[in-house]
Amino acid sequence: FSSGSVKLYLTEEEQVSIVSVSLENESKEYTSTDLSSYIKPYYELDSQKTYCDFTIKNSLNEVVTEVVNAGSYIICLTNSDSTIEFENTELTFTVTQKKVALIFGGRSVERDISVITAVQTYRHLDDKKYAVTPVFLYEGDFYTGDMKTIKDFAPFVPSNHKKLVLVSSKFYYVKKDKMTVALKPDVVVNCCHGGEGENGVLSGVFEFNGLPHTSPSLLPSALCMDKAVSKELFENMLFNQVKHFVFSRKEWERDSDKVLFHAESFLRYPLIVKPARLGSSIGIGVAYKREDLISAIDIAGEFDDKIIVEEKLTDFIEVNCAAFKDGNNIIVSETEQPLSTSDFLSFNDKYSTGKMGGGGHIIPAEIGTLNSQVKALTERIYRELEMSGVVRVDYLVDVKREKIYLNEINTVPGSLAHYLFESAEITFKDLLDKMINTAIEDHLDRKSRTHNFSTGVLDNFKGGGKTQKM
Repeated sequence: FSSGSVKLYLTEEEQVSIVSVSLENESKEYTSTDLSSYIKPYYELDSQKTYCDFTIKNSLNEVVTEVVNAGSYIICLTNSDSTIEFENTELTFTVTQKKVALIFGGRSVERDISVITAVQTYRHLDDKKYAVTPVFLYEGDFYTGDMKTIKDFAPFVPSNHKKLVLVSSKFYYVKKDKMTVALKPDVVVNCCHGGEGENGVLSGVFEFNGLPHTSPSLLPSALCMDKAVSKELFENMLFNQVKHFVFSRKEWERDSDKVLFHAESFLRYPLIVKPARLGSSIGIGVAYKREDLISAIDIAGEFDDKIIVEEKLTDFIEVNCAAFKDGNNIIVSETEQPLSTSDFLSFNDKYSTGKMGGGGHIIPAEIGTLNSQVKALTERIYRELEMSGVVRVDYLVDVKREKIYLNEINTVPGSLAHYLFESAEITFKDLLDKMINTAIEDHLDRKSRTHNFSTGVLDNFKGGGKTQKM
């Protein structure tokens, strides 16, 4: 911005004590210490009130229309009210880089894919706006160090990095019995795929520590990670679901004949077998007969203790669509039709070329007028599940019957699905800016709510039984 209204109050000492801004009918108040993070300038002085115009200049004394990069700026005030006089018509403030913790890795079979997403994200975070600290999640611990190439993490060697612990919103170095602050992030960018990074565990950790983060909260993350649970949810939301059967690995090991009987009684070949809580098509197999089914279940059971068997559609197109929140608006991407060389979109189709989405894709998907329905469904899912960050929804589309099946939801998609927004002229850098800003705004909104309620119950509690003897 280059101009706006400045609200003035005078203290008893007639000194400026607090600074904030009122722009476009939106008024927010921030103390002067918040300026470096939120860049919302206005004067607050306390007995008389007025408004005046202002312009903002950079260190070269040039009027700027946006305050987006780190540096020093000057607010130049013009007094339009002759009843109030003030001498100081300039205020210098400094914009610092937001501190970003870039989290990736984790106990997940998709850890390598997470490294690729993190490196891509690291390269597209604007270094004029953000000071980025890579944080690798390995066997339940956090580590930090250089992030020059993917080879720094393939394989990951803990001794080559510094171990961190997260306590009360700060990451600390630990050396012997001493802890020193390494980073107090303004926001966490989550690039973990699968495992604790995507199943809600990390979301809960960040929220418990009061840290804004760019992924959905604990509940939607957990629901979407478990395909068996999410299928029940989707059916209750009246989304089309492929017929399926869920069982545990223990049930299979205890009585495989019973499991086979149920699967073959309720479902028809060909069948898809998949672990319930994995991604990237790992552990998935196709069964055309009983021998195939037994083999596919054994493989899926190596990765998860909950297994899904579902009917395989024979005439369908796989379609993906993503969404993210920009402030209060949900932005939906163009549809994508991933290309596959096999019966289903396999791990090799996605990554064998050394690129994310290795087999190629068609944008928009070749499903005609069903594209608009897919986009509308994606927006509905994002809104009703109260998502945040960027989320990709995967569909199976039967064009001939004009039927759309909801397959699964990825709450931390590969490459953060940035390529799906390019047709809307939203670059990866733009997407990250919007995700980070919205994460901070949502965090401040949650923080502003009432979290304590004084009941007086404990003041009058006399206890009973063992309590009285404590």
